[in-house]
Amino acid sequence: MKQVLIAASLILAGCVQSAPRSPVDDLFADYKTRLQTGDTRSGIQGYAVRLHSAVLSNIRDPEAYAGKSCTLHISLNRAARLTTISTVKGDPAMCRAMTRAVRETTFPPIPDENIYQQMQDATLDFAF
Repeated sequence: MKQVLIAASLILAGCVQSAPRSPVDDLFADYKTRLQTGDTRSGIQGYAVRLHSAVLSNIRDPEAYAGKSCTLHISLNRAARLTTISTVKGDPAMCRAMTRAVRETTFPPIPDENIYQQMQDATLDFAF
């Protein structure tokens, strides 16, 4: 009798349907895996995020630019040093502040030639 109950329990457990996975589940699973492994975004997207974060760490009083935006064009050499910077568009005061922040930034090393080719001339969008 016990064997029949165990077998019936196992059969019924196999019939329970789990909810289908959504794309959001996959995004969070990937994020959790990256956190657990210490993996950060890789490739061009990862470098762009690190570059953007490096610049933002040099902005003074970001609250003063709430609701404003600025787009800058920069050029980097292979050593990840700024060679040119120009304002594309945006709030003049914020663009001056962002230009100063970019000039003060020590950019992260460019990991490989492919990323350098894509990032040597970059457009950076900032909005607060």
